[in-house]
Amino acid sequence: MAARYAGRPSVLGRPLAGPAATAVGRAPGDSGVDGYPAGVTTPTSASRTLRRAVTGATALAALVAVLLLAGPAQAAPPEGWSDPKPVSTLHALIVYVFAPLGLAGLTVLGALLPSLARGQRSVSPLATESSGLDLLADDE
Repeated sequence: MAARYAGRPSVLGRPLAGPAATAVGRAPGDSGVDGYPAGVTTPTSASRTLRRAVTGATALAALVAVLLLAGPAQAAPPEGWSDPKPVSTLHALIVYVFAPLGLAGLTVLGALLPSLARGQRSVSPLATESSGLDLLADDE
C-alpha cells in the first residue's frame, strides 16, 4: 500500500487530499519564502508596522478614556461624624515603628527564655557528632 502512494504526501499510509496535500507536499525549494510551504505566509513589514500602530493607538485611546472619564468621588462624610484631630508625629512613630519592634522583641525573648533558664549555651546546628564539627565548637 505504501508503494501505491510513493512520492505523494501521506499520513499513516493514507494520502493527503486538498490544500493539506499541496502545502505539506512541497519540498523546501519549491515555493514559499525561506523554504516554508506555499500555505505559510509571513507578515510583511508594512502589515507589521500597521498592526503596531493600531495596537499603540488603541492603548493610548484606552488610557485617555480612563483618565478623562474617572472623576473624584462625590460622596461627603455623614454629618454625624466628628472631625478628628491630626495625629502627631511621635504618636505615629510609636504606633507604626516602636510597637511592632517591641512585639518582635517580646516574641524573641519568649522563645529564648526557656533555654536561658536552663543555662544552655547556643550551639551551631552544624556542630553535630556525625559531622565532626563538635570538636571545633568545644575549645575548652
